[in-house]
Amino acid sequence: MQLHDYFEQPRSTREKKGRNPELVMQRDRKLAVRFYYYALIRKLNYRDTIAALVMEFDICERVVLDRLRHNQSFVDELFARKPSITELRKRFPYLRW
Repeated sequence: MQLHDYFEQPRSTREKKGRNPELVMQRDRKLAVRFYYYALIRKLNYRDTIAALVMEFDICERVVLDRLRHNQSFVDELFARKPSITELRKRFPYLRW
């Protein structure tokens, strides 16, 4: 039995292959917010912050760094705005703060 057999709707045959850009953007935003959390709120050093992100997102260090650099303006905005834990909990209630 295949996974789609558990659902009543037929699977679309015109699905686009590759990563969904919207999901990548959402993941990158969460990655940046967690970078802010570990670095500024938890006050972890650089190495420990990156290691925590590698473990949390199940991606290699190179990808973590590439994605943070790619979203540098958002990271800069976070560090300038300095959202509180309360704000982060409201925005991302499913993450452990």
